[in-house]
Amino acid sequence: MTAFASIRRHGGVLLLALTVLAGCAGPAALRGGAPLRDPAAPLASIADVDWRRLSGGWTVTRSAGAAPPAGAAVTLALDAAGTGRWTLAGRPEALQPAGPGRLRGNGRDYWLLWADADARTAVVGSPGGDGVWIMDRSVPSPDRLAAARDILDWYGYDLARLR
Repeated sequence: MTAFASIRRHGGVLLLALTVLAGCAGPAALRGGAPLRDPAAPLASIADVDWRRLSGGWTVTRSAGAAPPAGAAVTLALDAAGTGRWTLAGRPEALQPAGPGRLRGNGRDYWLLWADADARTAVVGSPGGDGVWIMDRSVPSPDRLAAARDILDWYGYDLARLR
């Protein structure tokens, strides 16, 4: 039996094996792309956040992955513990505290990764690394944007994917 005939004869087994292997791969591997965040990098949320300070209007200035697009409006209405709601790009969502610096809404977790001392710039991301955004109350200063990018770099995010 030639090699070609053997492949034809056992092609169904080979196809099944490749299908099973593809099912074991993560979504990024199936798309041929790298994940947004290196899972081996450290990740933490702000432990002592008073969510009331972050309530009000924001604009997304940079984002990547499953996040509101740059230019999207974000409105937060939260109590000190993080209970309340936000509107992300026109979609209202109820929020509950899910730990220090962490919120949960519609089955998704969001972590406050960084905010400047005056609550003018903030970085929000999902702990699974599928989405992250930088938001600002006005035009972001170059210093605050650089600090936000430094935090994201430390946490293993691919900065080249921020738009």
